[in-house]
Amino acid sequence: MRIHSGASRASDAEEYGPDFRGKVEAASLVKDTSCVVSTSSTESPEKRHDAIKPRRVIKHVRKRGNRVQLTVEWPNSSEFTLEKEDEFQKHHPDMLYEYWEALGGRQKATGIVLYHVFRIIGHDPSESNNFLIHWVGCPPGEFTSETTKKVKKIAPKVFEEYLRS
Repeated sequence: MRIHSGASRASDAEEYGPDFRGKVEAASLVKDTSCVVSTSSTESPEKRHDAIKPRRVIKHVRKRGNRVQLTVEWPNSSEFTLEKEDEFQKHHPDMLYEYWEALGGRQKATGIVLYHVFRIIGHDPSESNNFLIHWVGCPPGEFTSETTKKVKKIAPKVFEEYLRS
């Protein structure tokens, strides 16, 4: 598994190996379906996510910075919405994991080998230098242990939020 700090520089290739992808082409569609997509709604995404379970994820789009955006179908609606993968994972993790599994896994479906921290699960008090990391788009079985130095570097905001909690 590769991780991504959001920055691209020469030392990243050394740290992550020859398959490091510092730059990603602009969005590339993966599954093509004809649909109406609405990016605006009278409801906030938080309210929509909390109140209604989506019908399904239609497709995904790979964005710059190794991010993914999902096209989501909602019950009782003829429009689809574009949702950030990490936001969708907060509210509907099982649906996201099932979607990736049906496509042979997130990495296979997207070609993305660099990951973003979804959240820090915890740390071992006896080994305070290691943190258990949950990655965006990855199910709980794919948690990894990472050093404090690495977590601070790749996800400083998430690290600070974890320390405050």
